[in-house]
Amino acid sequence: MKKIIISNLKCIIISLCFSLIFGFLLSKFLFPDFQFAILSSEMSDYISVGNRENVKLEINCDKNDCYVDIPEYYIGKEMKIFYTKEGKNIENLYVNGNIQKTYKIESYANDRYDNITLFNIARVSNSRYFAFFIISFLTLSLMLFIFSNKKVKLHNNIIKVIGKKHILITSIIILLTFVFTCGCDAKVIINAARWFAQGIDIYQFQMNSRNLLGTVYAEFPYNPLSMFLYGGFFKIYGLVFKNFPLISGYPHFQVFSIKIVNLILIQITVLATLSFLYKEKKVDKKKVLLTYYLSIFNPITFYVAFIFVQLDLFSLCLLTIGFLLLPKIREKNYLGVMLVSLGLNIKTQLLVILPIFLLSLFIYSFSKNNIKNGLKKFLCSCYVIIVIFTIFMVTNIILKTPYYLVTSNLQQAERLYYTIVNYMGSTSIYVSILFIGMAIYYYVFNIRIDIKFSNLVKINLLYMMILIFLLSSSIVPTPSIYVLSLPAFILILYEEDDWLKIIIIYLCSIGIIVLPMLSDYGDITILLSGFNKKSLLSIFLDNCDSDQYVKFNNIIFTISVASMLSYSLYAIKKSKRYLEVTDNEV
Repeated sequence: MKKIIISNLKCIIISLCFSLIFGFLLSKFLFPDFQFAILSSEMSDYISVGNRENVKLEINCDKNDCYVDIPEYYIGKEMKIFYTKEGKNIENLYVNGNIQKTYKIESYANDRYDNITLFNIARVSNSRYFAFFIISFLTLSLMLFIFSNKKVKLHNNIIKVIGKKHILITSIIILLTFVFTCGCDAKVIINAARWFAQGIDIYQFQMNSRNLLGTVYAEFPYNPLSMFLYGGFFKIYGLVFKNFPLISGYPHFQVFSIKIVNLILIQITVLATLSFLYKEKKVDKKKVLLTYYLSIFNPITFYVAFIFVQLDLFSLCLLTIGFLLLPKIREKNYLGVMLVSLGLNIKTQLLVILPIFLLSLFIYSFSKNNIKNGLKKFLCSCYVIIVIFTIFMVTNIILKTPYYLVTSNLQQAERLYYTIVNYMGSTSIYVSILFIGMAIYYYVFNIRIDIKFSNLVKINLLYMMILIFLLSSSIVPTPSIYVLSLPAFILILYEEDDWLKIIIIYLCSIGIIVLPMLSDYGDITILLSGFNKKSLLSIFLDNCDSDQYVKFNNIIFTISVASMLSYSLYAIKKSKRYLEVTDNEV
């Protein structure tokens, strides 16, 4: 009895501390301090406020003295801004007679922000205090509701089966990719993490740069949840590496911090998935080790996480473990529901997975339960979903936060698609729609309430890959979310006994990432260019005429799309087998 009381007390204290910290951070994202940006030039200056959409005012300058009056409408109070200029540099900035701390933007990616100066005006409002109270209360109630139940064991001794030595070996090999980085987004992501560590509101800054410079690119199109993880880690890691020198003009030490986080998340994902598979179907240790190594060094995941360097490994980890734990709602454990909901809120494109999530919850809730108990479990799951979606999505839409304003109009995705693929858009969209229809048909019209739970988990892992590939193959080409195919590859490789098929499945997956690998935004040939100033791909394309350039882009697009459609079809076929097995037949 005493142990139970102490355990519950620890749970309450930890939940309370986490809820207060989380409530404080998220309330600042929802009701941030007003961040202003001044674009300085020799001709004229302009000012923008990141909390409002498309607010750009010209500043009057008389030689070195500049001043502007900001009406009360913009932030609720009138401001008189005065500063002096030395060339393009802003000095001694005053707001209503009080000197302000200013920030100069230092970017690893480009020099477009060199003439921008930021300063903040504190927001003290009842709205932020109210948001802090509500978010903290909801988070606390959610954590106590979830963690008051039985503890969940993920690994099932899978670490002992694989051996710590092999985990260490794979980690060391991956960390040797220290200088092997080619993705252009890596610099941009590091910029966002560095600015977050300095106290700059990355979303308001993007609003300001969009207003002042006309840029449409979103440098961090992720939910604040990702910013908390990667930015927080960099805040600690950056204390050591932030002042390290660039190597050949590239921030390898800083990008290395992202790779470390990705490595941890990949190891957790692979071990959790293998633990689930091994518990259901034990195979010999050699097969487990083979699957482990092929999964860790899966071409798609390895490229995206350690060469292209993206942040979607966080959503991968949350969604995978969440789907593995979803059957636990029958035991009144809703941790899986929470994890999947968090994973879906990180990036808008991931909402394509929402239908299979909701249908699975329905089946887990009502299978082998009377209607009353099933409805209770389903409603409890919906409560968790509603709370998380309200905190991370609905509030941003209602309040029109800087994060919402930045991510609600991602024009670069459309621009990227139609510049890389000049003539193939409509055809490939029709093909994707056909495949999506086929996938929905096999899932929805073959599902049954008495399906074996472990098979439904496998189907969900396969459908994460199916839906992401079908979405990416033509409609929204986002190579970063290709990593969500990892659990499906683990499942396929683990259950496949034909060595030739294993090799083909493993190697042919390279075709999926051919498009980003041979495009300027993820050009892998830069790793082979030696000391040349240009990558091998750039040199090749420079020697092509316009027709050859279009043909080359269409070829790599075709390879990538064909590969994604092939793997989607393979996964649909495999999931169909699982759909045909009920719990009563086992």
